[in-house]
Amino acid sequence: MRKVGVAILGLGVVGGGTYKILTEHREMYKKAYNADISVEAVLELRKERALALGVEENRIASSIAEICSNPDVDIVVEVMGGVEPAKTFVLAALNAGKSVVTSNKELFCKYSYELERVARHNRVGLYYEATCVGGVPVIRALLDNLQGNVITSLVGIVNGTTNYILSKMTNSGADYEEALKEAQRLGYAEANPTADVEGYDATYKLSILSSLAFHTKIPYTKIYREGITAITPADISYGKQLGYCLKLLAIGKNTDRGIEVRVHPTFIRTSHPLAAVNDSYNAVYITGDSVEDVMLYGRGAPRRPPPPD
Repeated sequence: MRKVGVAILGLGVVGGGTYKILTEHREMYKKAYNADISVEAVLELRKERALALGVEENRIASSIAEICSNPDVDIVVEVMGGVEPAKTFVLAALNAGKSVVTSNKELFCKYSYELERVARHNRVGLYYEATCVGGVPVIRALLDNLQGNVITSLVGIVNGTTNYILSKMTNSGADYEEALKEAQRLGYAEANPTADVEGYDATYKLSILSSLAFHTKIPYTKIYREGITAITPADISYGKQLGYCLKLLAIGKNTDRGIEVRVHPTFIRTSHPLAAVNDSYNAVYITGDSVEDVMLYGRGAPRRPPPPD
């Protein structure tokens, strides 16, 4: 049986969930894949958080150097978010001969070329499926399943926080501030929701997805971006009267005039499949010249524990 050692960088919502999945499913992985996957180390500044999850104290690392020098670690899972120190840590792991799995869409969007170059140089893996659309395997679909197609368009609801807010405004008539507070109370939105509600998160994801779909590099700085903070109940009501639903869409099109990429609130017909994507769910609607229309759907923003009163 193969032994696979994992180190996790950051034990927040995603990192803590990753730790639980790997430990709780360990026996299943042995039976299904003939692989013993064990968490050998975690890097978490708040030691009490690691201990509360059940991490043994001798597996709590104090630095990235400690993880990179650990011969039992084969894969490093980076779930810290942001650019630094995540970038420094990921590069250190790759240069130490460790494969890396990351959910960090901002880091990968901005520095994918450098990260991929270092991974190739060291002949290790760099996996980034988790950077886009939660657990929906859209990146694998673009890289493998749809590679025989010329993708002509990619339209998605790729941010669970904003989709929850707009769904709340649509279904209950709440205004933006009221819907945002509810999203924060339920743990769908951060205390500082700027990255989500101003469209930055969706822009990073569209940069990654459209680059894969259209076989080129599309910098996030070239993507038109507009958030949802100015949306009012009146906007949504007028759309309803005309048979439209309002969603924050990430849109990529490969046209005769070139590639068009943008993120902004968009009215779509209520008969369109994306109109039925509510709450914190996400979906990506892909059109290829051979398969025509394909939609991938699933949970976007995870529900985080609500903040204490």
